[in-house]
Amino acid sequence: MVLPSVYQDMVNGSEEHPMLLIDKHTDKSYITKDETWDIVKNRVYSRSDGGYWIKFEKSNDDSDIRALTLVSKKVAKIMDSNPWCTGGGMANTYLPKGDFYLFLDGNLEPQITIRYEGDSVSEVKGTGPGQSLQKDQVGIAQKFLPTIPNGANYANQVKVTSMYYKMKEYADKNSYRDWE
Repeated sequence: MVLPSVYQDMVNGSEEHPMLLIDKHTDKSYITKDETWDIVKNRVYSRSDGGYWIKFEKSNDDSDIRALTLVSKKVAKIMDSNPWCTGGGMANTYLPKGDFYLFLDGNLEPQITIRYEGDSVSEVKGTGPGQSLQKDQVGIAQKFLPTIPNGANYANQVKVTSMYYKMKEYADKNSYRDWE
């Protein structure tokens, strides 16, 4: 049985995310690059910055929900904890409420997700701590948001993330003693 094995690993101090442990014990791997392409090839919205923007249109269809789940689940391979909800079973809640855009890198690994609720962008997530956008993902999101419906309205939130990275870079280069 899978769950007792996952529980035992966690009791024994495993720091792996439970989703990764479940995959380990069920002997299932993530979908392959070819399987990913089969899912997304007819959903390519645009190609840019060394990857693809994929659009999953608002849908109640089980095959669309499963496709979003399978592609989103791959993000758990690169995130230590707290992977995207859509990879953990929440696609069935979110996709009926609005479109999803995913940015997949050149290896078809998910890097950025943009979730809509109705006609508005509800959230933008990356693969950084707490699902934040990583520094290299900020520019990709900033270029893309103005190209999608009501995306420009969300661009300021991404700009704040960019400012954070600039301040962090400055602080990393300069000791706090320089500020006194």
